[in-house]
Amino acid sequence: MMINYTIILVFLIIIGVLYLFIKEIFPVDVTAILVMVTLMVLGLVNTHEGVSGFSNEAVITILAMFILSAGIEKTGLIHSLSIRIFGLTGSNEILQLLFIMLFVAPISSIMNNAPIVAIMIPFVLNLTKMSKTRPSKLLIPLSYVSMAAGKLTLIGTSTNLLAASIIARLGMEPFGMFSFWKIGLAVMTISIVYFLTIGYWILPKKGAAKGEDVYKDLKFTSELIILEKSKLVGKKIKDTILRKKYKLKILNLHRDKKIWKENFSNRVLQPGDILTIESVRDTLFNLEAEAGVKIVIEEMGKANGESETLNMIVPQGSYYIGKKIEDLGLKKNAVVMAIRKGTKKITKRLDKIKLHLGDLLLLKTPKEKSEKVRNDRNLILIDELEVNYRKHKRLIAIAILAGVVLLAAFGIYPIMLTALVGVVLMILTGVITTKEAYSSVRWEIIFLLAGLIPLGIALEKSGAAAFIAGLLSKIAVNFPPLWVMIGFYIFTTLLTEILSNNASVILLVPIGIDLARQIGIDPYLMVLVIMFSASTSYLTPVGYKTNTMVYGTGVYKFSDFFRVGVILNIILAFVAPHLIWFLWGGV
Repeated sequence: MMINYTIILVFLIIIGVLYLFIKEIFPVDVTAILVMVTLMVLGLVNTHEGVSGFSNEAVITILAMFILSAGIEKTGLIHSLSIRIFGLTGSNEILQLLFIMLFVAPISSIMNNAPIVAIMIPFVLNLTKMSKTRPSKLLIPLSYVSMAAGKLTLIGTSTNLLAASIIARLGMEPFGMFSFWKIGLAVMTISIVYFLTIGYWILPKKGAAKGEDVYKDLKFTSELIILEKSKLVGKKIKDTILRKKYKLKILNLHRDKKIWKENFSNRVLQPGDILTIESVRDTLFNLEAEAGVKIVIEEMGKANGESETLNMIVPQGSYYIGKKIEDLGLKKNAVVMAIRKGTKKITKRLDKIKLHLGDLLLLKTPKEKSEKVRNDRNLILIDELEVNYRKHKRLIAIAILAGVVLLAAFGIYPIMLTALVGVVLMILTGVITTKEAYSSVRWEIIFLLAGLIPLGIALEKSGAAAFIAGLLSKIAVNFPPLWVMIGFYIFTTLLTEILSNNASVILLVPIGIDLARQIGIDPYLMVLVIMFSASTSYLTPVGYKTNTMVYGTGVYKFSDFFRVGVILNIILAFVAPHLIWFLWGGV
């Protein structure tokens, strides 16, 4: 195929998308909408195709599944089951690990796994605190197995629904509810066995095994202001007690409107200087008593009298997601002492930082206002368990979710329709309020999908997908089809770590289908390879939302995820394509 200007334009847009995603110049949903508008302006898609993502069945189904998952969570069903299961494990760490994985797997196969993991994190941390076992041995498996279990059903993960929508648009028969459950079950079993054997020994040994505080090793980011009469004034940073006594990691120095992000150890401190620091919780408490420094955000609150410190995580569907710390409604009752985020180096003032899913906040609240903060549904207290569930609505919620799944599974109605009916019934029966339904949707994901779907259309419509497939086929003909599938699996896995699982599916499914046709294999084989590899983001804590959540609350290093996940990824890169080949019918 000859390359033409439309193919070149599509390639340039894809390169631009990759750059914007990697550099994070804009939020991912803003980037996606920018792509959508650009495609329409350049005429690569018409206006109907450009906005088709907003009416796409997969996108609407994903939106509905967010709400259905939240409805189940509001009834406390997962909470109650967790308590019963944990009562059977005692202090046996291997047994705890096995029960946690077996518990989250079936639920994650039919529900969005983010709220499941969000609910499970406090249970895991409390369990390890009581039984003096290690949270670091449980939290990564909790996230990874919840991802693997999403491959059991069509609705288990958004990538499945998205891939099914793309192949339907391209004229192929869409997947059924349990079309690939055998492959998914095998992958999930491999993941569970891995964590009970090799993975268990690779997982870091950190936490409460010797009875120490679960949160002792967690590092938070906070700010110190140098007071006017401080003994630190006039001293170089490297010569102060901040470095010599407390050995603080200082991220940057703010002075008036200037910011020093590096090479500031020889700077002489002045009154009003603000230092962004990274420290464990105990050191922050000690710094409060140190003459001459104050924790900035705490000073803003000026809490008087006896106070209490709470560790709280920003959960799925929180109203605080996307809000700046200075704009949080909770500051009437509490002040933020420190925050633990992902891997980004913080350069802004803390009160200007926006909160994201999985962020861990260290809050200070007056004793008399503590209860209000604990009951804030936009946060989860990770050292206590929520009790304000709608238990009387539990059977209704279960019946609605069962109806959604079964009616779709038997082909009576399409999954989009059953999911929407389920949402309406949950609201009408009081399982979830309208406000809770809106707040439970991860709107950035919805806009991301709606904005990128036109890029997939342009990729196919312009001939770019066929062009790339043609180039790949010239290489692929020299290898057996199974090795081509393995290579595509590895490539998709790496791309998912850079972009996201959904973006990878949108870009690669059209290419994979064209490649399969050119090398003479069933296109479904390549689609399944892409689906399974895009949902095994096991190399970094930022590749998938549940990884970020356990990274934020666990005592992990960035490298822990790679060390644990790379072996599992290598195993699955060879095993999963073989399973797809033999179980789907490639032979």
